Amino acid sequence: EQNVPNPFRGAPSITYSLPENAPQASIMIFDLSGKLLKTYKLKERAGQLRVNQSDLGKAGMYLYSLFAGGQEIMTKRMLVK
Repeated sequence: EQNVPNPFRGAPSITYSLPENAPQASIMIFDLSGKLLKTYKLKERAGQLRVNQSDLGKAGMYLYSLFAGGQEIMTKRMLVK
């Protein structure tokens, strides 16, 4: 799902859920040039991930993608104030 709040300052949360048969999954955060900034491995099939603004850097737009079994499931945008 979309991170809440968006735009944010501090630590937004991303709610996620995976199918029962989903292989290992992670949420990866990228800058707009495509540089990988942070990978969060998901240990639960469903839950909320808290992202620290300090992992991202300065204000601006970032992309985060949910990957499962090496395949991209979805990508969303987040804005840092």
